[in-house]
Amino acid sequence: MTSNHLFFLCLIPLFFGHSIAVDVLKVEQSINDTQTIVSAAEKFELGFFTQPKSSDFKYLGIWYKGLPDYVVWVANRDNPVLNSSATLIFNTHGNLILVNQTGDVFWSSNSTTAVQYPIAQLLDTGNFILRESNSGPQNYVWQSFDYPFDTLLPGMKLGWDSKTGLNRKLISRRSQTDPSSGDLSYGVNTYGLPQLVVWKGNQTMFRGGPWYGDGFSQFRSNIANYIYNPSFEISYSINDSNNGPSRAVLDSSGSVIYYVWIGGDKKWDVAYTFTGSGCNDYELCGNFGLCSTVLVARCGCLDGFEQKSAQNSSYGCVRKDEKICREGEGFRKISDVKWPDSTKKSVRLKVGIHNCETECLNDCSCLAYGKLEAPDIGPACVTWFDKLIDVRFVRDVGTGNDLFVRVAASELERSVRKSIIVPVVVPIISVLIFLATISFYIVRNVRRRAKVAADNGVTITEDLIHENELEMPIAVIEAATNNFSISNKIGKGGFGPVYKC
Repeated sequence: MTSNHLFFLCLIPLFFGHSIAVDVLKVEQSINDTQTIVSAAEKFELGFFTQPKSSDFKYLGIWYKGLPDYVVWVANRDNPVLNSSATLIFNTHGNLILVNQTGDVFWSSNSTTAVQYPIAQLLDTGNFILRESNSGPQNYVWQSFDYPFDTLLPGMKLGWDSKTGLNRKLISRRSQTDPSSGDLSYGVNTYGLPQLVVWKGNQTMFRGGPWYGDGFSQFRSNIANYIYNPSFEISYSINDSNNGPSRAVLDSSGSVIYYVWIGGDKKWDVAYTFTGSGCNDYELCGNFGLCSTVLVARCGCLDGFEQKSAQNSSYGCVRKDEKICREGEGFRKISDVKWPDSTKKSVRLKVGIHNCETECLNDCSCLAYGKLEAPDIGPACVTWFDKLIDVRFVRDVGTGNDLFVRVAASELERSVRKSIIVPVVVPIISVLIFLATISFYIVRNVRRRAKVAADNGVTITEDLIHENELEMPIAVIEAATNNFSISNKIGKGGFGPVYKC
């Protein structure tokens, strides 16, 4: 028997009892800690379990039917029933309450909406809801999906909903054997442009790129759904896997892992991991830093900036020329990057704007801009202020966004000089290399002929071409370099000054 099967069997005793073969509880009905209820298509099961298995801590939870090795939702994660029997009751006030044998309440649904004929139902999505008996599941008055555990199920949403006023987040376990709330959370930062973030307390650990409507990035996973409607909902969710049961989990280390159940192998397979290591580390390169990854994460600076400290790249970067908001300044384009952190204080979105460059130039505090085509709205501009933090090159070329960073006029002038020098110098060097190659072959052929003639006793009186002779009229050189003008001098090499032509 494999270790996976042994692990699976070891966890079975954590789950009690037998199914009562219904997916609905009516008022004044209950289940005790030896019973479970099962969704209509037998996809999910709700009941009691203990964790750790050797303890007397009892929890009410939901798991995939037949796969009780991982619980996807826990009602009383921070208030377990200890050393007592436990019962879930649907009381006459239309609320679910969890009590011990003496009637002490350990958890309640706390629904404040009055329902005439309420029922509690476990759906095939894994959602446990309270609703009116003669209405559909979409007309719930309370749902477990609004109070996530550490697991995101298909159809479950993270983010803000006007119906409840909640901003739903995953909260990590304290450990693998302790389901109580840890200090890590994963959800949608709705202040500014929406972006998925993993927090430790109030501190950002790492984040995804900002999105709006269908999202900014040219690459979006087909498992993800994004909704941006500031009046009603700002949310993120995942689709159901075609391969079977699936879930995304915020683990106790801070990684978000997307699992798919492989029935043939009877195990959860890791399909995708979102982690804070390498360039995803929020504070890695500091303000105005730019992270790239080949084998390891490496910090550089945005164009027009240089490292603030040679010893510590996390200190970020500073401008090479602080003289900005003057005539002649402009922008440098950086392609295939994750856009900077886009919280409310540092970003602004304006729709219906065609000339984003002018929009940014007209505000001296604008540091950078990006362009987008918003679905069903048209062109829009995103502008950043205060700081440009957590910018990185994306792994796959063509899947990132373009960022236009504001630089001083001197930086643009340097770029213009380079753009003039390269097109002029490169052709000259190419011609010189070509002439040198021809000279080499001529010299070699002449020497070969001389050697053959000498071997035959014949004397050659023709002058040899010297390898170092590559003449060009001085008048041509003077005209090309503006009579060796200082303004045309670009440096100095081992053989003297070097001029651009």
